[in-house]
Amino acid sequence: MMQWLKRVHYVKIMLCGVGEKGIDGLIKASIARKDGKHELFRGQKKIVLHASCRKKYTRPQSITRDLKMAVLDGQPLTSSSTPCLRSSQLEFDFK
Repeated sequence: MMQWLKRVHYVKIMLCGVGEKGIDGLIKASIARKDGKHELFRGQKKIVLHASCRKKYTRPQSITRDLKMAVLDGQPLTSSSTPCLRSSQLEFDFK
């Protein structure tokens, strides 16, 4: 099931319905990512999500890259890690 939705500024977003087979893939990706989202997916019959997000989340190269980045950054392993902003850092002392 594919749909086109219009967003503000007429940006088209493609959503896809994921069945039991696709949910199994999401669960495997979550376990590989060690992000705990597989608990949310278990027991679901159908999930609707962005097609591009599903591809990025389940792609083996993306999983490997995200795990490496999390280890290098010392961040907890999540699929949607927030960027480290300079504004969130302690102020620099010029003395």
